[in-house]
Amino acid sequence: MEAVKKRLFSPAFWRTGTVVGIALVALLGIQSANWIKSIDAASASARADIKAQFSTEAWALEMWERCRNNQGEFAGSRTILLSGCDKAVLRAAGERGSAVEKSVVAVLDAQSEAVRVSTKSVSPEWPLSIFQAPLGRLALWLISNR
Repeated sequence: MEAVKKRLFSPAFWRTGTVVGIALVALLGIQSANWIKSIDAASASARADIKAQFSTEAWALEMWERCRNNQGEFAGSRTILLSGCDKAVLRAAGERGSAVEKSVVAVLDAQSEAVRVSTKSVSPEWPLSIFQAPLGRLALWLISNR
């Protein structure tokens, strides 16, 4: 027991622990950043595929992207949720007629489903795989609330 106390209070123990702890935090940070980049790339690829499939509704998808990135007519806006972008695009589609609005609804649904499927296919490497479920929920929440 005395040896354990001696070891716990030694400066070498705490220096080693600090170095190992910082290395683990750095490793997790780097891997989570790479994972989020992979998720963003998969989302962008899915959106590009949907845009290619629905070329007649490309204006709606471009408007949605401008809204998502606070550009163009949305530049003065503060943080806009993705649901707010959907509403803005649907409002513009409604002005063009009910048939256009229905097709835009189908495009937005297809886009959100494609993004959801593509982001689920990205899996983190170990040690992030240990935290895959909680980090996945957090990452999806962060992505959906940009």
